[in-house]
Amino acid sequence: MNSIPWSCQPSRYAPRWLQYTCKRQAYLEGAANFVEIELLRGGYLRPLPPIPIPLAPPDPDLSLALQPLVEAVYARSRYDRDIDYRRPLDPPLNLAEATWLEERLRRQSDSGPDGVSS
Repeated sequence: MNSIPWSCQPSRYAPRWLQYTCKRQAYLEGAANFVEIELLRGGYLRPLPPIPIPLAPPDPDLSLALQPLVEAVYARSRYDRDIDYRRPLDPPLNLAEATWLEERLRRQSDSGPDGVSS
């Protein structure tokens, strides 16, 4: 088992990026598989597609549905309470992105707390 360097020990003083890279390195050096997905704001207005997760033969690849995973993390983390999506973003959204966001916010406000339209 690998020892974790002092600089990677969790603490409120270690930057989150350093904590993440140290944890990632520990996984890569271990027996676990690691899938890293970089989600950048780039005008992708459709649900995220499933991705294949390769397994060792003879097992077939698995399909990982990303959109439900992202939505579950978003809901569990309560970002909707912490982020005001009606405030201007930096950099600003283009017209298509702003229209898409307004429609999503309108649908969200038309739904009850459980996502069901009232």
